[in-house]
Amino acid sequence: MARTATAPPADRSYWRRLIRRCHPDAGGDSDLFVWVRNLQEHVAGDQIDPPRREYEPPRRTTTSESPRVPFEDAFEVASSFDDLTRQAVEMAERVDEPYAGLLKLLADCHEVAENAGGSTASSTRERPGRAPQPLPTRWG
Repeated sequence: MARTATAPPADRSYWRRLIRRCHPDAGGDSDLFVWVRNLQEHVAGDQIDPPRREYEPPRRTTTSESPRVPFEDAFEVASSFDDLTRQAVEMAERVDEPYAGLLKLLADCHEVAENAGGSTASSTRERPGRAPQPLPTRWG
């Protein structure tokens, strides 16, 4: 299907031309004229609305020199990844939302052993009604 380049739906010159042709004084239908004016209000409004803020990507505020969260302290508190995860889930009982809900999501998080080739050695992916399948070793 061939596409024809046209003006955007809020283009004022096109709305003026359409309204002029539908106007009862120019031989148009009064019902059609009222309908077109309502359509113009719905589609174009009085002016073009600015883009909604939720569609704007967040501004990056960190640089390579920005301070980082010191994660090394976690190695002194826990003996393993699973131990640290268990402590985080237990902490969910002592903190308020939204942190409690986020920490509880870690309950099924387990350490995955990796071999030198980068593939997973001991994890599986389970699907309801099917036998566990090995995880893919690389993306392709």
